[in-house]
Amino acid sequence: MKAPRALPGAIALLAIAALPLMAERLRPPVERCGMDGVAAAPSFRVRVAGHVFCGVTCAESGLARSGVAPAGALVTDGMSGRAIDAREAYVGGFNLHRESSRAAFGPGRWRDTQVRMSGALAEEAAALFDAFWNGHHRWPAGVARGTGDALVPNDSRVCRHQVHCLYLRLLRGAERRLYLTTPYFVPDHGTQNELVQAARRQVDVRLLLPGKSDVPITQWAAHAAYSTLLSGGVRVFEYQPRMLHAKTAVIDGAVATVGTANLDYRSLFVNYELNLFSGSDTLCAALESQFLADLAESKEVKARDWSRRAWPRLVAESVGWMARRWL
Repeated sequence: MKAPRALPGAIALLAIAALPLMAERLRPPVERCGMDGVAAAPSFRVRVAGHVFCGVTCAESGLARSGVAPAGALVTDGMSGRAIDAREAYVGGFNLHRESSRAAFGPGRWRDTQVRMSGALAEEAAALFDAFWNGHHRWPAGVARGTGDALVPNDSRVCRHQVHCLYLRLLRGAERRLYLTTPYFVPDHGTQNELVQAARRQVDVRLLLPGKSDVPITQWAAHAAYSTLLSGGVRVFEYQPRMLHAKTAVIDGAVATVGTANLDYRSLFVNYELNLFSGSDTLCAALESQFLADLAESKEVKARDWSRRAWPRLVAESVGWMARRWL
C-alpha cells in the first residue's frame, strides 16, 4: 500500500460543475454523491438532491448536520472525503466549492490539506460510505492490515465520541511537541485542560487557527478560550494570508491525524466525521513540514497583547461562547 500523501491546497471544482466532469473522467463512472444536509449550499441541494445528475445519484443527509459520510463511490456527506472505485480514497477538510478552486477564486483560495489513500484503507473508506448510504451510522473502526493506519468514524458501536476520545488520548501521551491545525476551534473544557496540561509538562504545544474566518461567531467562541490557553503555556498562532481550513494534528512527529473533524462541539459530539490516524513517518514529516511553513505566514497571539483587547471583543467572545454547543 502506498503511504498516505499530504496534499496541501489541492484544487477542487465548483460542486455543480464537478459532477459531470468526474462522471466523465472516472471509470467506472461516479454513481453516488452524499451531501451535508445543512452545510451544502441551498441552491446546490435544490438542483441535485434526490435526483440523478450526469449519472450521479445525489442524496441529502436528513441528519442534524453530518460533517462527513466516508466516500465509497465518490464524495462524502460533507464533501470532505472521497473514494474512487475503492482503489483510491481521499480524506481531509477539502470542500467541493468555489472557495477551494484556484481557477475560480485565485490565490486567495482556502488553504486546506487532503490525504490520498490506497489499498486496504481505500477499501475501508468504500465500506464506510456504503454503510452510511444504507443508513448504518454506527461504523466499526478498523486498522488496515499490515499498517498502523486506521480510518476512525466519530460514532461507532464501541464509542459515540470516538474521535474526541482518541484526541484526548494523544494529547495526554504527548512528550515533546504537539502541532494542531483546525479552522473551527470551539474546545470543550476537557480538550482545553489536556492542552494546558501538556504545556505544563514542557511539551511544545502550538495551535494554528485562521486569522480570517468564514464563520465570525465561531471565531468569537475560539477567542473566548485564548486566555485560558495562553496563561497555561499554549502558543496560539493565527494564519494570515487566507482562510485556513486544514484539520490536522501531529504528535511528537510520530502520530498524525487528518480528517473532517474540527476541534469543536459539533464535530466532536454531534456530527458524523471521519479521520485518518496514522503512524506513517512519511505523513508525519509532511504534515509537520506544512505546519511549520504555515506558521511562517502566521501571527502569534501574545498573552500581554491579548489581555489588552477592547471591550467590544469581550462582548463578542461572550456571545460566541454562549452559543458554543451549536457551533
